[in-house]
Amino acid sequence: TVDLTNVKITVVKLSGKPEYIAEDPTKVVTIYAYLEIEITADDKYVADDDIESLKIRFKVEQTWMKENNIDNETIVLMKYHNNEWQKLPTTVIFEDAVYVYFESETTGFSTFAIAVGEGKEPTEELETLGLPLLIIIGAIIAVIIIIIIIILYKKGYINIR
Repeated sequence: TVDLTNVKITVVKLSGKPEYIAEDPTKVVTIYAYLEIEITADDKYVADDDIESLKIRFKVEQTWMKENNIDNETIVLMKYHNNEWQKLPTTVIFEDAVYVYFESETTGFSTFAIAVGEGKEPTEELETLGLPLLIIIGAIIAVIIIIIIIILYKKGYINIR
């Protein structure tokens, strides 16, 4: 074990996937956020080998989860390490009216993705709703067209012979 002094942890929420990462996290439906987390001690970078275990707590907006039909249990924190994404054990620790709070354990810092992992995938539900939804929309459009034709006929703009 190494004692660290003047420890500084820097967390930056990225606007998108960093360019140096070639691929998106595997088996992920949706990314909530990318994070860059770095630790320094005495202004020197601390390597993963120097870290035994760390817990990272993060939060996800309830409204975002509801809008995307995402279940708490499918949220995972993923770490980009050795050119691949690694799923970290992630658990729900608390929930309030605005956020769901999660905790993950890791052995080092890097680029992370708060993501929807395997499990209830919203895209499957949308695909199964696709055909009935198209039929409903088509029927509504047909009814609107018929109503417009009837109105135009009654006002004398259309003559049917």
